[in-house]
This record gives sequence, C-alpha cells and structure tokens, in this order.
Amino acid sequence: MKQRSPHTPLRGESIVAALTQLGYFQFAAVEHLDVLQQEMATSYDTARVLTSLYEEATNAPYCFRLYDCDGEDLFEVGGLVDQLAAIQPTFDQLGVPLTWSDDHWSLDQQRHTIVLNGKPYTAFEGDLNSPRSWALATKLFVEMVNDQLALHRSSERVYPLLGGNDGCLVFLTPPLYELIRHHFDADEGPKEIGLWWQELG
Repeated sequence: MKQRSPHTPLRGESIVAALTQLGYFQFAAVEHLDVLQQEMATSYDTARVLTSLYEEATNAPYCFRLYDCDGEDLFEVGGLVDQLAAIQPTFDQLGVPLTWSDDHWSLDQQRHTIVLNGKPYTAFEGDLNSPRSWALATKLFVEMVNDQLALHRSSERVYPLLGGNDGCLVFLTPPLYELIRHHFDADEGPKEIGLWWQELG
C-alpha cells in the first residue's frame, strides 16, 4: 500500500504555480514552457508524480531537472560517464563546471574511481555480485555530484527517485524539495540520499 503525503494535495494547476514561484522552470526554454507545465499538472492530478517531457533527439528533459538514471547502466562500464554527460546541461545552466577524467576500474573490478573537476571520487567499491551494487553506484554518484554542487556554492542538490531500471535523478533547491516532498507521492517522489539508501533495506 502506497504511503501518501499527510498534506492536503493541491490541484495540478496550483502545484505548477507553486513550482513556478520557487524557480522550478527557470531553465526551461520559453517555447517548451506551456506544454511542460500542462504535462506536469496532468501527471500531478492523475498520480501525484513528478514528470517531464524530453527532447526526442537527445532525451534531454525540457525542465533540465528530471533525468533518467538507470542503476544498471550507471553501474556498468561507461555508464558513469554517460550519466555525467547527460546532466552536464544543468551544470551549464547553473554556471558550475563539470569536467571528468581518469574513469578507471581496478583489474579485479572491485573498485571504480573517477576525477571530477580535479577531485578524485570512488564511484563503486565492493562485490560486483551484491544485490545492492546498482544502488551503491547510484548512491555514490549522487554524493559526488552533490559534493561538487556544494563546493561551487550552488543551492541545487540532486535527489534520487525510485531505483534500479526505473531510477531517476532530479535537481532541486531545498524549498523545491520540501514542496515536492509534502505534496507528491511519498513512494515515487525524490528523497535525500541517506533516506533513499536506508529505505532500500
């Protein structure tokens, strides 16, 4: 049974107005704004879930906030770099650099490291066959991205939604996160990374 927010749900048009006031759509192109807001209002009224529309050629979200993040793809060789390339447009919008180098797996494939903006990070470490390996790759990815956002004094942070092959990431400021946490579906909404990891059991 799904856990719903204890707050009285707003109507879709009201939630879109609240998101707009808090800057959710500030990165969206003007020509995409109306259709994006209509889609989000409809999805909210239907299921209280966060959604976006995506460019057909690049799969970039119109909002430059909500990205697919397949845990399996992220865990596999090359997936980390692909995910960084996918979210780079949002870093560009924020004026935050995002460069990477030295994407490296150890010979026994028990450790994966990468350098972001000159700082080394562990992208995976442990048993490849663990049932939580995809989730660990997602957790460490979110933590390294958020570390870079913090180092560059951005108010935005990345939050995971769901997981596995259905995983997503969303860029939110604290006020946006609180609004969505209180009014969207609690199971399918974004979570702080510590809570997301804890709930995996």
